[in-house]
Amino acid sequence: MKILCAVSRGRGHLDFGGNGYLRVAKALQENGHEMVWLTTDKHQQTLKSWGFDWQLQPYIDALWLPEEQVADFENDIFLALKTIELTIRAIDPDLILSDRLLGMMSPLCEHLGIPMIAVGTPGGLWKKSGTAILPGRSKLNDGQLPHLLRDRLKWQFSTTLSAWCCSTISNIHYMPRSFYADTGSSSLAIDLFTEGFPKKENAVALSLGNNLANPQKLANALDNFLSNRSISNIPVHVFGKAEVYQKFHNLLKPQWRSYVQFMEYVDFDRVLKPYKLLIFAGGISTLWYCLEHGIYPWAVSGEIHDQHFNCERMEKLKWGQLARELDGLPVCFESTFDVKRDLDAQFDCNLSTIHEEIMSRLT
Repeated sequence: MKILCAVSRGRGHLDFGGNGYLRVAKALQENGHEMVWLTTDKHQQTLKSWGFDWQLQPYIDALWLPEEQVADFENDIFLALKTIELTIRAIDPDLILSDRLLGMMSPLCEHLGIPMIAVGTPGGLWKKSGTAILPGRSKLNDGQLPHLLRDRLKWQFSTTLSAWCCSTISNIHYMPRSFYADTGSSSLAIDLFTEGFPKKENAVALSLGNNLANPQKLANALDNFLSNRSISNIPVHVFGKAEVYQKFHNLLKPQWRSYVQFMEYVDFDRVLKPYKLLIFAGGISTLWYCLEHGIYPWAVSGEIHDQHFNCERMEKLKWGQLARELDGLPVCFESTFDVKRDLDAQFDCNLSTIHEEIMSRLT
């Protein structure tokens, strides 16, 4: 088959599951499928290093779905959407894999009659309250956007609009099935965990993520953490964007600022391995790396998209804790944090069986 992989400009959406999207595409390529990527030039070197063909589509992020209103949908957005449609028609794929952020890929694929698999999401009603992330919960379904897509672009579709695209065939993610308790049969959990852990050091990492909805909340958590006398001499390495870090650093109490070292935004799979503790805002990719490398996750919900849900599920499953109190926190410096050894039976497939699993679902 010819398989088209669409991904937004965000590097993290190739990175879920430790380069999960890339590893899944590579496994399919090794099973004889022709893989073509559709994305911006931001991923050119990465895709080339993995041995993939790619086609430039600078407007790919026009497929993002606004969560509340359609004020940003000017004529150039509709032109970009039509350009994407014509590009996909020219490629003529048999199957499309789509980054979850490209929410309007769902109605477009239905219109084109091409089967689509979403990547980076469990799909379905995995969260029972919240925002447009949920299929069926986007306020835009009751507004003008569906009518505009049908009228301006002549798209014919019945699918429900969602900020994350959702597939009726498969929705690929890399967390154990127990993490998304409310997903249905379209959820496809792929085991990308490796065996063993690297050697650990008594150092703490803090991830700012792509954005911080509440930087003061994260700064307060670090202030409280460093106030604990038994661990106050442990260095804290902060990862994130420089502009976000500056805002965060200014919110710290002056006596703690010398403990913090900014490490910039880097490849988590390469740099996080030696840490024993990670303070983060609840991003699913960061939580995956904690499980993969045996890093104790201590979460301060960033309140962006699925972050709060991830934090709640993590704590309920006893995979880490929310930053409410510090009682018992230092124990992670005295023992090994190992969750993934208990998760082997909680996946639908791994890279060696992903081809057969997808083919069976397509039929």
